[in-house]
Amino acid sequence: MTQSSSRSVLAWSLIAIASSFGAISPGHAGVEPPPSTIEVRNIEAFVPSRGYDSNDTVEVVVDGILPNSCWTLGETFVKRLSAQKFLIRQYAHRKSIKLCTGMDAILPMAWRLEVPFNHIVRLGRLKVGMYEIQAGGEEAAPTKRLEVARAVTDSQDDLPYVPVSSMIAPEFVGAGELVKVTLSGRIGSKCLSIVEPITATRTGDVIVLTPTLELLGPECDEISPYTFERTVSLGRLPPGRYLVHARSANGQSFNRLVTVFALSASTGPGDAVGAAAH
Repeated sequence: MTQSSSRSVLAWSLIAIASSFGAISPGHAGVEPPPSTIEVRNIEAFVPSRGYDSNDTVEVVVDGILPNSCWTLGETFVKRLSAQKFLIRQYAHRKSIKLCTGMDAILPMAWRLEVPFNHIVRLGRLKVGMYEIQAGGEEAAPTKRLEVARAVTDSQDDLPYVPVSSMIAPEFVGAGELVKVTLSGRIGSKCLSIVEPITATRTGDVIVLTPTLELLGPECDEISPYTFERTVSLGRLPPGRYLVHARSANGQSFNRLVTVFALSASTGPGDAVGAAAH
């Protein structure tokens, strides 16, 4: 697991512990008021390495941690270092409220806790080829690789994707527990059926779901729409932080981040809080 992933898992663990016990450990005391804008360097990009083609809008998910509750997300800059390489840099702004105008040392304890965040960054439509994505503004930042395949049709989707309208995934799961994701939506005709089972492909820390439709038969003339709900088991995942990326019709997609905790010897699968993975 990368250092930024470990920090993110630890931050989520601290939030869960604070929620359970109502106590938060104080952060490091600052000696001077912080600047109004900073670059958030401990970020990580979750990148579906396969599945995009040349008529898709490529999306990556940026995951990181703000120093404390006095900071809010600022601008996200995407710099193209070369034809095949991108650098993502994330900034944060200090809140202007009275509580945040002084030193961090005088903040209430609850405000000193690091604040995890994640959001989608769209790279747009890319030409066929292999790309590298770096995040964090550091030359040594981990590099994620992304392949864009050639579109085989003129339509926005190469496959008949299911029109998913919602994806529910757990934020926290204990190691050894099954990770389950639920997709739901509305299909326009009962002549179209979801291909079972829904394909789930894991590459590193990214799991891609590709729900597709099939026609029941050429004689089918039932045009009545219907709603659906499908739960997909992703199995038992090692401790870490994962992106679940589900494709949908019309070039759409859904993204959820899931943290899997390593449970200590004294905790069981049903316990709410486990030891954070490092």
